This record gives sequence, structure tokens and C-alpha cells, in this order.
Amino acid sequence: MRALLFASSDDLAFEVISFLKYIGVDEMDSIAFGDRSKAAEYGRRGVKKVFLLRDIDEDAAVDAISTVFKGYDYLATASDKFGRTVAARVSQRMGFGAIMDVISAENREGKILFSRVTLGGKAVSLEHSELPVAIGIKPRKFEQAKPGEGEAEVEEIDVSRKIKILERREKKISGAALDKARIVIGCGMGFKSKDDLKLAYDLAELIGAAVGSSRPLAADLKWMPEERWIGMSGVSIKPDLYIAVGISGQQQHVAGITDSKVIVAVNTDPNAPIFKSADYCINQDLYEFLPALAAAIKRRRGG
Repeated sequence: MRALLFASSDDLAFEVISFLKYIGVDEMDSIAFGDRSKAAEYGRRGVKKVFLLRDIDEDAAVDAISTVFKGYDYLATASDKFGRTVAARVSQRMGFGAIMDVISAENREGKILFSRVTLGGKAVSLEHSELPVAIGIKPRKFEQAKPGEGEAEVEEIDVSRKIKILERREKKISGAALDKARIVIGCGMGFKSKDDLKLAYDLAELIGAAVGSSRPLAADLKWMPEERWIGMSGVSIKPDLYIAVGISGQQQHVAGITDSKVIVAVNTDPNAPIFKSADYCINQDLYEFLPALAAAIKRRRGG
């Protein structure tokens, strides 16, 4: 089987490579973004040929992939915003199917069946598509492919662009990245004001946690930046510990936290949906619980 892969970052691309090896793909090429030095790292992980684009850009990626995608069985990517958007546009343009949010796969009588999360994380569906097909691997479900021996051929691709990029500036991220944090505190509508979020930030500083939010706080109230939004349409997280504070637990939020090793939920409503997903349920007012927990931690540390 042959696959062409691409991703918004090298780390995600190396996860996709692991998945492709897992399902038995024996020939991989890749779209990569940047300079020629990229090719060496891809080659050491089993990629035979790297099609190089200078800048990461959705339109350029769609045009480049549509040009070189010939004779492949799979167009593989990470199922983040960039991957889903580009894969959808390419598959529509070229007339084949797409399966996103893949978490596993199995071979049944020579057919690869893909498992993907559905219904806001409440169910897993098993899906098959005729080849070729675009597949999006849920980020952080697979370890990055380890480097070994190998060398990739490089071909630079120059696509005509409708937009000229004059400058790129790195987006400033407030706080630790949610998708890499070992401990995450999620804040919901149980907080009565933006100033009250200080309770969560104070606890986070004590325990070394990153702070995120449910959709309403980030998308509607704008109390936190977009990269702090945890959920199906936001960031999917995989921490050792997730503390959901004042979050009701709607499906789109739960879909983004299902890979957490331990979930602690704090809510005044004993029937809050989040309790169904939690390992530990604390039916208490966050305004009482957070200061009490912070004080207990300080006492334990002798502070």
C-alpha cells in the first residue's frame, strides 16, 4: 500500500507515520513545509520522497497535494483543524472519501476498517471506504515514529498562489500548551466572572497545571483565548490529570477529554453530565472547593 501524508507540524507528521506503519503501509511519501533540511528527519522515519513547500498554507497545500496525488491508496494527515480542512478540500476536488478522527484500525479479510470517535465521544464507529481515501488520525493517539536509517528524495514544489505572504509572526500562546500539559484545569460557566478565574490560575500555579476552558468561556464570553478552548472543535487533551471545574459536560467538551488518564469533576449539580465521565466527582461549589484545595496543598508543603 502507498500513502501520501502531510501535517501542520513535524511532530504530528511523525505520529501519522507511526499509524501508517501500524496498518501495513509499505511506501510513504510526504508533503512537508519549510527548507530542505526537513527531508532528513522524514527519510530517517521511512518516508521515500518529500515534496517540499516553502510555507504552510491551506490553499498551497490543497493545490500541491492535488497535483502529486497519483497512485496512492491513502492521503493521511493528523485530524486537527489544518488537516481536516485540507483533506476535505482535496477529497472533494478529487472525488474520494474521507474518514477523520481515526483512533485505531484493523484488518478484516483484507479490508482495513477504521475506528473513529462519533456522537461527541459517546460512541466509536467502525468505517471502511473504497480506495483511495483520506484519513485523519486523532492527534496524540500514536507515538511519534522513531528515527532509524533511511534517506528521502526531495522535490521542491512551486504552486501559484492567490495570496502573497508578506510576513509571518508566531502566535503568542498564553500559558503552557494544553495538548502537552501533564495536568490541566478546565473552567466552565460555573465561574461567575472573568476575575474569578484567578481561583483556577492560583491552583494551577501550585500544581504546575495548564488552564483551559469550555466552549462558552472562550467562544462566547471571550474570557480565554481560542487556544484555551477544550473540546471537539477546540483542543483535544491527554493529561495525566484533568480537573473540570464548573463545567456541565456537554458532548463536544467530553470528546476532547476522553484520553485523560484521570478526570476529576467539580460541580454543584449532582446530575451534571460531566460526572458520567469523571473518575472522581466532587459535588461542591467551586468557590469553596478551589480555595480549600489550594490551602490544603500549601499546608501539606509547609507553606
